[in-house]
Amino acid sequence: EFVPGVSSPIAAPESAGIPVTHRDFTPAVTIASGWEAYEKSGMAVQWEHLARSAGTIVLLMGMRNARVNAAKLVDAGRHAETPAAAIRWGTRGIQRTVVGTLATIADRIDEAGLRAPAVLVVGEVVRLREQLAWLEQRPLFGRRVVVTRALEQGGALAAALAAAGADVAPLPCLAIAPLEDPSAFDGCIADISSYDGVIVSSRNGVSALVDALVRVGTDVRSLAGRHVVAIGGATAMALRAVGIVAELVPEQASSEGVLAALEQRRWLRAHWLHVRADEGRDVLGPAITAAGGAYTLGIAYRTTRPSVPPMLLRSLLPSDAGGEGMDAICFASGKAARHCLMTLTEAWGEALARERIAASKVIALGPVTAAAIAALDLPVHATASSTDDDAIVRAVIDALA
Repeated sequence: EFVPGVSSPIAAPESAGIPVTHRDFTPAVTIASGWEAYEKSGMAVQWEHLARSAGTIVLLMGMRNARVNAAKLVDAGRHAETPAAAIRWGTRGIQRTVVGTLATIADRIDEAGLRAPAVLVVGEVVRLREQLAWLEQRPLFGRRVVVTRALEQGGALAAALAAAGADVAPLPCLAIAPLEDPSAFDGCIADISSYDGVIVSSRNGVSALVDALVRVGTDVRSLAGRHVVAIGGATAMALRAVGIVAELVPEQASSEGVLAALEQRRWLRAHWLHVRADEGRDVLGPAITAAGGAYTLGIAYRTTRPSVPPMLLRSLLPSDAGGEGMDAICFASGKAARHCLMTLTEAWGEALARERIAASKVIALGPVTAAAIAALDLPVHATASSTDDDAIVRAVIDALA
């Protein structure tokens, strides 16, 4: 939607439905600084020239001086009833716009509590906003949504949320790390022919599986003739990308969903290799062995808690504390929620961390994650029906409706 490199005096008004030029209004635009420091340095804005120009005026860095600058334009000859608009955080999902005239815009800015960074637009083109402000019609516009997935995996969800209008704040609460010693997992993979099937829990498990196959001198053809079960649609897609078609993708993306699907197909009595992270619930093993099958756990990778830049943590505080707040936060696992609470507690203290999370809409990806979040004594406001990005976005929209 936005071309990187478009300057704020053009992009911010456009995103608010205000083209700085328009064939029915004006063919020209003048961009100037509204910052008083230039006045003091001898590089004063020529307000008379600005006021006499027939085109649109865009003032940058002028929120603090909005009242003074509007008065200067009126004193220099611009009509007091000329339409004006102030746009803060233009092009972002938390963009805010107030509209008035040169006579009223400063009051509108004060009433809305608008502050930098923002641009001020003056001219008849402001009237087009009611027709062209399409960006602000999207369901999550004005909402800030926190994505807690690992940085390398949160892009697709962030893009889907942004397409719905959200301002997305990445807060990585998990980091994917290789095993310090992969020999045990490599041993499982070297013995792949002894299993009737393989259960893969995540996209990371797919990558680790393929890497291990290469390390032991084979490839995905070793899985021929074996059942392949993917937990979640994203895992199935990752398998397909490396040439493996999952024979079974349980409707419920959880261990319980896998067990129900295996029982339905009468596959419980088989010998299964389960490829997953170092931490997880021990549900599949006991149930499969109790049903007469065999189960081997293959720990494929580690999940750790990454460090988060202090600037990002400050941005999650409410506006009255100098941040941008958070309206919703998405957790894909109980471990992500636990790590999030730990990270925010280290930064703010536990009381404030819990308060800020509880003040947001907490979105859980599936009932297992919801139960894990509740066990942390945190609220769950919505549970996504699946781990697909569209389902998560819909859950966020419903929670914030």
